[in-house]
Amino acid sequence: MVQPVVMSEYFKANGGKSQAVVGRFVGIVALYGLLGPMVGAVGVNSLFTVLAIGGEMTRGAFGDIGQLIVGGMVVGTIISLIVAYAIGIVPAAAVGFMVARRVRRENVISLRTALWSALVLGLLVSFAAMTVVPPDGRAQWIGALLVAHLLAAVVCTWVAQRLFGRG
Repeated sequence: MVQPVVMSEYFKANGGKSQAVVGRFVGIVALYGLLGPMVGAVGVNSLFTVLAIGGEMTRGAFGDIGQLIVGGMVVGTIISLIVAYAIGIVPAAAVGFMVARRVRRENVISLRTALWSALVLGLLVSFAAMTVVPPDGRAQWIGALLVAHLLAAVVCTWVAQRLFGRG
């Protein structure tokens, strides 16, 4: 008859290494899932604000720049954070999962894995967004979603390497 193994005894027998591996895996996934949408939202919102300011500057409307900065960066960030967490927490956690799988297999926090995963998931989210976004705004949404995913992947990987070691 097979005896059940109590996990705490298993971890003690293995010097606690398995528990550390599981903790690191969960920590990486949580980091990407929680930090990724915020980084993507702030990055895309900053990009759109700079583009709007540039458009106003080419028209010579320098008086509206202050309103664009406040409206774009403050109000826009609040709104975009809500949207980012609503549609971005699952893809961000999925990127974290792929990075954590690579860490578990090869003991390296890979930027390449994060970028490829973010690109694939960014394209999937973009295709899903095309069903609800009007045709005249699709290009901006696709670009914004790809920028958000890739920027979040870079920043989260950088943070993960510092928190959890390079590998």
